Amino acid sequence: VLAHLSALLIPWGLEVITLTEPQRFWEMLLVTSPNLLILDLEMPQVSGLELCQVVRQDVQWGDLPILVVTAHTDADSLQQAFTAGADDFITKPVLGPELVTRVLTRIDRTLYFKQRERLTIENYC
Repeated sequence: VLAHLSALLIPWGLEVITLTEPQRFWEMLLVTSPNLLILDLEMPQVSGLELCQVVRQDVQWGDLPILVVTAHTDADSLQQAFTAGADDFITKPVLGPELVTRVLTRIDRTLYFKQRERLTIENYC
């Protein structure tokens, strides 16, 4: 799944950093400062839902956009993802155009609001 997602996003000029060792999650977050986090609900050793909740509760990373990838399409699973703090979801099998559109839209929107916030703060100073 990681290689497939990377192969879909890299041609769009996105730097994709994958993590196969969940115990290095916070370290990688600090080192890379990503614009978006893609979590699978079913990851080895770690629950994607729990990780989503923990990120949302973190002061530094609470506003980081989170896209959840899941094989589950039932209403309960999707509700759990959104309750945990996911901004968006995409179902497996992942379709390239849908993934690229959702990722680019989330990144653009986040960068827009950060820029807008900076301008607002600068105008008050």
